[in-house]
Amino acid sequence: MFKGRTPNIKIDCLLIKFFPFIHNILLIIDNKLQKVLTEYKTHNERGAGRKAKFTDLEKETIRMYRIQGKTFKTIAEMLNCSVGLIYKLINE
Repeated sequence: MFKGRTPNIKIDCLLIKFFPFIHNILLIIDNKLQKVLTEYKTHNERGAGRKAKFTDLEKETIRMYRIQGKTFKTIAEMLNCSVGLIYKLINE
């Protein structure tokens, strides 16, 4: 049923027999996780490239500043970066 674990035939049979919907959900989750892991590994195995300047939380904060009505220039000055970077992050 799941890759990377020791199969337990009795538990797997019970899942399939009494809880087929749970079994199907677990299969879907397992397939999605395997796909994500495969994509993650093949994307950039060496960790090459420029590191992100802002975390996801900081990006959301920047978007909130913009929703509050702050200008791109004001946000850029607050965070010591370019106006273009702020524009790019807001429009991602």
